[in-house]
Amino acid sequence: MLKYLIIGAGGVGGTLGAYLLRAGLSVSFLAHGKTLEALKKKGLTLVKDSGEETFSPVAAFDEASYNETPDVIFLALKSYSIESVLPFLERIATENTVIIPLCNVFGTGEKLQKKLKKPLVTDGCIYVMGNVEEAGRIR
Repeated sequence: MLKYLIIGAGGVGGTLGAYLLRAGLSVSFLAHGKTLEALKKKGLTLVKDSGEETFSPVAAFDEASYNETPDVIFLALKSYSIESVLPFLERIATENTVIIPLCNVFGTGEKLQKKLKKPLVTDGCIYVMGNVEEAGRIR
């Protein structure tokens, strides 16, 4: 089974992660602060008009504690945060890893590919209306 890592568990990353978890895929989240704490303690909740769905337990890590080799990495960050995760990506990504940025700036994949030599970096696009109601809870 492929291993998916989602960096950022906000409106985009949390929503994407919930759907991947629902499909029974192996998903981990990289998060910080209150979001990391909430994911570890309460899991991830996706709230829709038709009700809510909670996924627990959720594999959630910070950069220091994540030691796996993911097959696919989704970058669900603001574009200005990408530079800060480059050392982490260089540590965990291999030549078999695919990185898909789902950022707020088109062309991020091309810029990242020039900085990261081992993994394949593509451009990504997602249309999702996801708002963080509280850490670990996405509407």
